[in-house]
This record gives sequence, C-alpha cells and structure tokens, in this order.
Amino acid sequence: MKIILGIILLAIGALNLFLPYYVWIINDSWKMDSKSEPSGGYLLYIRIVGGVAMAVGLVLLLVGIFGPKEKPVTVEDVINSPQVEVTTGYGTDEPQNTKASPETENSTPKR
Repeated sequence: MKIILGIILLAIGALNLFLPYYVWIINDSWKMDSKSEPSGGYLLYIRIVGGVAMAVGLVLLLVGIFGPKEKPVTVEDVINSPQVEVTTGYGTDEPQNTKASPETENSTPKR
C-alpha cells in the first residue's frame, strides 16, 4: 500500500513541479473568465506543493520497498496465542453475588 501511494504522490508531484501551468488549467481555469492567466506566485506555489508531494512520495516508496516487513497473521498464530481470562469480580476471581440480601429487600419502602 505504501508503494502504491508513493508512486501516486510521485506522479502528482512531478506534474505539479514540471507542468504547473497545465495543472492550473485542469484545476482552476474553469473558475475564471477566458482571458485569465495564473500569477507567478500561484505557479510557484504549485511547484512548491509538487516538490513536497514528490518528497513524501519518495519517502513512502523507499519505506515500502526497504522498510520492515510485517508478518502476516496465520490461523496457527491465533490458535496458539495466549488466552485472556475473564473474571466477573472487580479484582477478584470470585463471581459477584447478584441476589439481593434480605436486609435490602426489607428496607425498600412499600407503597
């Protein structure tokens, strides 16, 4: 997944870095009137964003290729995993008494 995302970011970043005018045409020209052109500052902004996207894409690509490999979980791993013991008491292994005691039954006000 990291490799695919890295390749996508590299491609988008390269478009932004090397062809900022065409990126402006695709993204923003339809919002303007027919005689508008992008400013130099906006083209610089598109190039900077493209450079950052390429840097992030390159890092993701390298981590995906050379980074640590995760071991897939197998059925044997699940079967041999330590089991968690569930208790019913708070800090004790004894089950809690859910029956009402005679004192509490008698102390209930009658209507």
